[in-house]
Amino acid sequence: MLDSLEDNIVDFYKGRHVFCTGATGMLGMAYLSRLVLDTRVDCVYAAVRGGEGRLWEIWRNHLPSAMVKALRLSGKLVIWEGDITRPGCGLTTDQVALVHEKVSIFIHGASTINLQKSLDHVAQQIIYPSVALAEMALACANLVKFVYISTAYANAFIPKACDAAWVGCEAAIAEDINYIRSGCWATASMELSDLKAYGSTPEYEFVQHPFPYSYAKHLTERLLLEAFNKAQRDSALLIFRPSCIGPAESWPYPFYEVPGSCTTTAALAAFIANPPTTMRFSSYLLDTSAATIDEVPVDIVVNRLVAHVAFESSGCVHAVGGSKGRHRIEDVFHIASRLRRFWWGRPKLVWCREDWKSPRLCTLARLFTIAGCSFVFEESKTERIWDRMSGAERSVWPLWSCQDIPVLDNLVGREKACMALIMGPPFLEEKAAGIDFVETIGTESKQAPFRDRIGIGNDYAHGTALLRTPSHGRRVAGPSKSGS
Repeated sequence: MLDSLEDNIVDFYKGRHVFCTGATGMLGMAYLSRLVLDTRVDCVYAAVRGGEGRLWEIWRNHLPSAMVKALRLSGKLVIWEGDITRPGCGLTTDQVALVHEKVSIFIHGASTINLQKSLDHVAQQIIYPSVALAEMALACANLVKFVYISTAYANAFIPKACDAAWVGCEAAIAEDINYIRSGCWATASMELSDLKAYGSTPEYEFVQHPFPYSYAKHLTERLLLEAFNKAQRDSALLIFRPSCIGPAESWPYPFYEVPGSCTTTAALAAFIANPPTTMRFSSYLLDTSAATIDEVPVDIVVNRLVAHVAFESSGCVHAVGGSKGRHRIEDVFHIASRLRRFWWGRPKLVWCREDWKSPRLCTLARLFTIAGCSFVFEESKTERIWDRMSGAERSVWPLWSCQDIPVLDNLVGREKACMALIMGPPFLEEKAAGIDFVETIGTESKQAPFRDRIGIGNDYAHGTALLRTPSHGRRVAGPSKSGS
């Protein structure tokens, strides 16, 4: 593919040196394989816990063997033993010096995705390492772009009100920083001091955040904005916000995902495995049938990331599914009910108006707190670069979903990851993201006895085989102007 391309996106990376964290995650694997094989990037440095051996082992488990071979033979990858929680990212003095001299693009994607860990825990994994890595980047002689992978749901704390233009939606989220205290971005450093001294902050304690994870992402965004503003390098900062990342449409292969990394798949598995009880979820929507999860295919996220860096976007940028990628929670629930063992009763979904953490809610509702929400995320920056892309670029780097797949087919295609989550260890790899899901699924189901989980998994596999339909053809898609 590369030899036949001459476009702005591919050529932007010519001669560039990129430093990346999160190379063994679902997004990291898809991103680096595309960057290395389909652009003219000169060198990619990846800091990985466990070093080169662990990286190739994980990549062999999730990527096609021919692709792994091509990546090995590319000569573009330099894998270092590293750890973002250690000073200097765990790199040697010589390695840090090489980064300062050569690297012009930083992609910081390493992060816990456990939604239930305490604020102190996620601060150690998200906030402190991100601030330290930004300091390393600002010391680079040739820095062009520092990309922080955040989440579109960092702003889920926004009060339950919305622009009247978005009927049935809880809030419209702009591609901007939404401040907890009215318009005061300078509070970020004070919050960081409070967090270090007391293990929490007033902004976290007195504002309703769905998870410690989302608050940590939000605070990190503001800390980075403050750091780059003080360095007078605002244009070098790109805060990249995917919504819930879903299985791939095509790259590295259809339905590629890592068990436990996709919120919608985890919700599907939880609904399938849950005992036949009443499941109480919270929603303040006037029409609870409008409750949705915004999901975007991982390869579309990759394309947007590659393109926005190439077009030198800055500030906050959303990578979301939009009108095509919003799954109704009730649809996911009803499809899960169809895939349960025929003799096992079906749970009942009940909506109520309760606090996200209310003990009156079921365990799954307290785990998937955003399930009763519906957000509309702005995508104007992506629309602008789409308008600047040539026809050839659009065909190679589609920025919107290229397939119209019914929600049933979309969910049925996830059987491998879903079964791994239903059955849990030993079907999940050691330290896989899904381990966190299994550990935090709660006391209502305890994932059922192992023998029953095997039965549930087998019946689920049989059910998905009966329901599966042929894949739909690809087409080049542009942004939908009717929504999102």
